[in-house]
Amino acid sequence: MKKIFTMLFLLPALVFSACTAQEEPLPSHDPAIIFTPYEMPAQKNETVSLYYPSADNSHVLASTQQLKRKNQESFYFDVMDALLHGTDAGYKSIFPEGVQCRNLMLVQNILYIDMSWHFSEMAPELFCACLSVLISTYTDFPEIEFINITVEGKQLTVPGLPQRPLMLFSAYSGTISDLLNRYKALLRAEENSEPVIDTFYAVVYTQDESRRYLLPQTVSITIQDNDYASAIVSALISLETGTDIFTSGFTLASAPEFQEEKKTLQVTLTAPPSWTPPSEWLAPQAIVSALDCIYPGTEYISLTVQDAAGNSLYSHEEEAVYYFNFIRSQIDIFTPSSAGNELTHTSMLVSRMPGSGDLSQFIHEYICTIHPALRETDGLVNNVLLNGDTVIIDLGEEYFNLYTNLTPEQEYAAVYSMVITACSYSGATKAQLLQNGQTRSCFSKNIRIDHPLLNLPDAYIASLKQA
Repeated sequence: MKKIFTMLFLLPALVFSACTAQEEPLPSHDPAIIFTPYEMPAQKNETVSLYYPSADNSHVLASTQQLKRKNQESFYFDVMDALLHGTDAGYKSIFPEGVQCRNLMLVQNILYIDMSWHFSEMAPELFCACLSVLISTYTDFPEIEFINITVEGKQLTVPGLPQRPLMLFSAYSGTISDLLNRYKALLRAEENSEPVIDTFYAVVYTQDESRRYLLPQTVSITIQDNDYASAIVSALISLETGTDIFTSGFTLASAPEFQEEKKTLQVTLTAPPSWTPPSEWLAPQAIVSALDCIYPGTEYISLTVQDAAGNSLYSHEEEAVYYFNFIRSQIDIFTPSSAGNELTHTSMLVSRMPGSGDLSQFIHEYICTIHPALRETDGLVNNVLLNGDTVIIDLGEEYFNLYTNLTPEQEYAAVYSMVITACSYSGATKAQLLQNGQTRSCFSKNIRIDHPLLNLPDAYIASLKQA
């Protein structure tokens, strides 16, 4: 855990930066806490670019639209609804009737989009246009670098070529015409039995320090002769970052083999000398999550680990489904130090599932990370909403009771650890702290919180991370 703050008041204007007209703090003696009913401001619209094909269907153009946003995760659904059905402001959808989005989920910098079966049944020209619209629209969000599209929970493949999965998409600088030409080239290669060398992004997994969860990591992979599985497994076992699932020295014993009768994909690895299976090992889940549905009809993935002589050391079979319950995002958070008088930078694992309660769930987990004894406390977090550039955090009395009789340094760390973390997670620039739906005049006795508090400057937050 990294620490900073030998100079808490190096930026004195920041200490009470959000005090509006009254810049001076409340008196240092115990003040009377004043509560005022809080009127929720009118929901602000969010400006978003929705893309559509040009008149000749060669490239995409942006249409600026105004959509309401309650929180980030549900906003992705609102954007998808506009793409699929159009808007009252004149944006017209190109998606055929019947195409639906079954689910959306953001993990790390990857947006998982699961579409209905209609998505893979479109004609090539329309398919490439719709694909370009999705990629261009969602990669405009700064937090999204990659898109993974599945159809009915199965990896999206090239229409008509089920053995060629379309893996991760990054921000696409080409045109619809470029996609269509590539699609036709793959069809010609398939018809003529020509070898194809393809480079694409795939997601593989490391594990967190507790060795309980999978952390996604994107890699660039080059495949030959349609052997996607070999390329992905080779990348997975050679990862050198994070807490690796596989120790150095693992190799792929042979190309993964699909057993049609058992609907099973067999993966066989050779372990380094003296390797013994760990008592708890996430390797099967990592391989399954990385290889899910590479081969159509795969129901199970079987992992065998052998020694150099071919003797089996480990064998395990897993159902071929994404293990979202194992997958987490690792995000930056800021907490008070053990003494309470410093800001501390660390990280936290979260499952960024979609839904209106996402922000509330995150803040609850964040507080419980600092105060584990509060995990089962009811009413700790009443609600968290994102309104324009302000994240509104309504907390219960139990939270504020944790912070009494604080020094100015301790109060600063308590307040701004919440402000920085909530703003970083939600994308807001300000945070409004409430107690049971009411404004509270001051946090403890030094910092006014009856108005939104500005997040600290990016350079200052960066210095916390580097300390």
